[in-house]
Amino acid sequence: MQKLDSLENINIETIEYSTDIQNEGVCKFLFKPDHYALFTKLKNLLDNECFHLENLDISTQVIDLNPQHYTAWYFRRKIIRENYVEHENKAELLREELRFVRGICERAPKCYQSWWHMRVIRELLGFDIEELKFLSKQLEFDAKNMYVWNHRTWFIRKYNSVENDLLFSELDFISKLISEDCRNNSAWCYRHFIFTNLKKMNVLKESDLLEEVDYIVNWLMFAPHNDSIWNYIISFFSKIMVNENVNKETLIKNLSLENAPKSFIDAVDKIYTNNYDSCHQVVYIKACMEYEKGDTDFALKSFKLLQSLDPIRKFYWKWRADNLKI
Repeated sequence: MQKLDSLENINIETIEYSTDIQNEGVCKFLFKPDHYALFTKLKNLLDNECFHLENLDISTQVIDLNPQHYTAWYFRRKIIRENYVEHENKAELLREELRFVRGICERAPKCYQSWWHMRVIRELLGFDIEELKFLSKQLEFDAKNMYVWNHRTWFIRKYNSVENDLLFSELDFISKLISEDCRNNSAWCYRHFIFTNLKKMNVLKESDLLEEVDYIVNWLMFAPHNDSIWNYIISFFSKIMVNENVNKETLIKNLSLENAPKSFIDAVDKIYTNNYDSCHQVVYIKACMEYEKGDTDFALKSFKLLQSLDPIRKFYWKWRADNLKI
């Protein structure tokens, strides 16, 4: 194998490509000579397990060329993990690495490799509320970036026990985001995540649940055709699925349509009256509500109506109608 030191003296303009390498594999890649030399050096360093701090620069150069270069990120993590424990200033080393990976996330906000690397570095550093500020800033640029939402969800799930009011402060944050775009499905999914965790912790009072119902009703009346809100309703009222097996022993304590607040029932009735022929979501919810009251005929007619209102799921609604327990 060629010695690593010799790569420093290679004239990258005159590199001869190995015939074996060029013809290897199904898909051939064309590299610029300087890129080829850099990638070759990275591979040799990795093969020889040269996980020294000074080799971070090689991964930096490769990532600068291609932020999604998996091997460069893997090599970088190996270097950090091999060296940070005994480093004289390991906290500063990790903070510097965090600054680096954040810069890549800002430059390439939908790069999976960089977000995963940032998660690893955050775990090594531990909890810091500044992480949420960075993520909020990224959502200002793209409020539907799934990588930001995934990282935020992971962070809250891991550290909510460290900061007692973290989940409640996240409710305030997500309310602000929904007010800016009530059709942001990512925001509603995150609200479901936060609210579900609050219920699991048994910290919610009845007044909190009723306040959330009022929140739902307000947005429902504002945008009755918004799929995101209806999906949130289905998750909020856990027993809403008609003819589904529900394990009541493991079901998170929640409101159900059997005892839904009057404000919610009135809102659904009003939307159904005005939009039953154009809003398939309200037809489904109304069918669930009537079914829980024992009106199976109404539910059956609704599922038949849904076959024309929601043709993309025509056969699904037919299946629901055919399998409805009368």
